[in-house]
Amino acid sequence: MFLLIDTGSDITWIQCDPCPQCYKQQDSLFQPAGSATYKPLPCNSTMCQQLQSFSHSCLNSSCNYMVSYGDKSTTRGDFALETLTLRSDDTILVSVPNFAFGCGHANKGLFNGAAGLMGLGKSSIGFPAQTSVAFGKVFSYCLPSVSSTIPSGILHFGEAAMLDYDVRFTPLVDSSSGPSQYFVSMTGINVGDELLPISATVMVDSGTVISRFEQSAYERLRDAFTQILPGLQTAVSVAPFDTCFRVSTVDDINIPLITLHFRDDAELRLSPVHILYPVDDGVMCFAFAPSSSGRSVLGNFQQQNLRFVYDIPKSRLGISAFECN
Repeated sequence: MFLLIDTGSDITWIQCDPCPQCYKQQDSLFQPAGSATYKPLPCNSTMCQQLQSFSHSCLNSSCNYMVSYGDKSTTRGDFALETLTLRSDDTILVSVPNFAFGCGHANKGLFNGAAGLMGLGKSSIGFPAQTSVAFGKVFSYCLPSVSSTIPSGILHFGEAAMLDYDVRFTPLVDSSSGPSQYFVSMTGINVGDELLPISATVMVDSGTVISRFEQSAYERLRDAFTQILPGLQTAVSVAPFDTCFRVSTVDDINIPLITLHFRDDAELRLSPVHILYPVDDGVMCFAFAPSSSGRSVLGNFQQQNLRFVYDIPKSRLGISAFECN
């Protein structure tokens, strides 16, 4: 089965039969009734109790879960145990018994035909913690560009995730707003040669599309960018963007590069494809937005074709240039 990956959430779930409210997916629905290793979790189990930060309930003494995401997508069903089997590049199978996951019977939202979602958050019910014996709570990924004709990303767990000597690490920092999520300290932003003294605690989230900053920080970034641009014809803004241009491709213009700086000299260099977001034929928008919550988030559009390494035991995040298309 193919799953979306989400560093901003903890519960791994898939759509299960029977499914009175399911979206269309590429794979067949999982059939729990046909699995000899599927075990619904009782309400008094330790794993069910660890769902206390999420919505959960009991039905016939069985543990149920419910998760809502920022885009108003939802999933609801049974919280259960199953033997998780992963196929690696060389077809070796890795099996993890008694993996706790959501067996979703009511799911709605934009999940792009995937069978469900892999929750890569740091909590005890997250994928890294549950597979720590096999992989040591280390993983990395490279997300392909949305403009790639044959999009194919890379997801590594364990030792394979660390096989990149050009990675520059920055410490993970704690945040009361998301103890199971991944936060780093941003120390400044370069727009071309201009360094903006913008500092923020930034959540790195593969499940969010567009990067967002606190309102005043976003406005400083946007204004610095538009002042350097050549005279482009503006276009009507398209939510969530407020700055759009009439341009067909980033190859048509000379765009100032943007670099995000983090603690310990780690940096994220954004190329033109990370900076302008195509919204319509001949229209592209500045690919950042203000945060209504005040929380700064590094979204997946700015993570494309870059390698991100999550080293939970050492509490650090690595970033490196990587062509994964």
